[in-house]
Amino acid sequence: MHWSTQSLFEPHILLILNQPLPHPTLLQQIVQHSKYIICADGGANRLRPYGILPHHILGDLDSLTPENRDYYTSKGVSIEKSHDQDSTDFQKCLNKIESLYGKSETVLALGALSGRLDQIMSSMHTLFNNPIKTLLVSNESIAFLLEKGEHTLHILPWEGPSCGLFPLTSDNVLCSSKGLVWDMDNLRLGFGHLISTSNVIQGSGNRTVQVLCSDRLMWSVQVDLTTEHGFK
Repeated sequence: MHWSTQSLFEPHILLILNQPLPHPTLLQQIVQHSKYIICADGGANRLRPYGILPHHILGDLDSLTPENRDYYTSKGVSIEKSHDQDSTDFQKCLNKIESLYGKSETVLALGALSGRLDQIMSSMHTLFNNPIKTLLVSNESIAFLLEKGEHTLHILPWEGPSCGLFPLTSDNVLCSSKGLVWDMDNLRLGFGHLISTSNVIQGSGNRTVQVLCSDRLMWSVQVDLTTEHGFK
C-alpha cells in the first residue's frame, strides 16, 4: 500500500480534535483542500480563532463553550449532540464521516497525537476498528496504521528526519525496512522486545521508505507545524 502526507494537499476530510492546531498559514493551506470539516466537540473552540467554519460539530458537547455554540449556531453550522458514552468523540466523528462518504476518503485528524497519554493511546486504538484511511496529526508528529503486508511510504522534504515503527497489539511482529539509517531485516518488534524509535530516514528531499510487516505497525514521523515554514 502507498502512503504519503501529500494527502494534506489533496481532497480530504478534515477532523479537528480539542488540541492545539497548526500555525494559521499551514492550517489555511490544509483547509483549502478539505471537502468537509468536522469538529469533535471542543475542537470547535480551537478552530474559531482561525475564522474557519466547520460543516458539522459532533460529540457529547461537554467541552464546546456556550459562547462558541451560540456563535456557530448563528453561522448556520450543524451541531449534533451524541448521548453515546461507549465511544469517543473521535470515533463518533469517524462514524459520521463513513455514513456520509463511505470508506473511500482520506481523513486528517488534527490534534490526534496531542494531549494526555491516555487520549493519544485512544486515538491510536481508534484506528484498529476504523475502515477509513486516517492520518493522525499533531504539531510534532504524523502517524498512521500499517496493516500486515508491504507498504511504500513517500516522504516529503518537510518530514523527518526522526521516525518510528512500533506494534500495539502483538509482541511478535516481524519487520523489514529499506530507507532508514537503522534498517530492519525480519526483526522481531514488540513491547518487551524491541521497538524502532528515534530511527532516521535516509537522505533529504523526497524520499521513499519500504516496510514489510507480519502484523499491524504504527508508523510515526517527525514534523514541525508550529511555524509558517512547516511545509518547506
